[in-house]
Amino acid sequence: EVMVKIDGFPFLATIGVLTSAVTNIVLDYVFVGVWKWGVEGSRAIVEKLNKSSAEINERNQKIVSVISNLSAIAEENAATTEEAAASVDSQTMSIHNISEASENLATIATSLQEEVARFKF
Repeated sequence: EVMVKIDGFPFLATIGVLTSAVTNIVLDYVFVGVWKWGVEGSRAIVEKLNKSSAEINERNQKIVSVISNLSAIAEENAATTEEAAASVDSQTMSIHNISEASENLATIATSLQEEVARFKF
């Protein structure tokens, strides 16, 4: 409520407070007036709600843990992918260097054959 007021939406905060108050009044009437549960019945419902809330929080923590683990795995995969890309780039450069060296050797071999041919009778 306070954060909504601070954000500049006092009307929204007022609606939230009024909704909570009306809900409380209606549920009090239903639990105590209609179903005759009284304080003990209300306490039992509140305990059940608290237990459900605790279970939800526990499940949320498990979900957060799984998401954190997935995030770590994704980061590891990204790092591995970068390493693989760097490796491919390195191999490509090596192949290019081998190709250039091969062309140079072919040129030298051609020159050598021409020189040997000049000495043949």
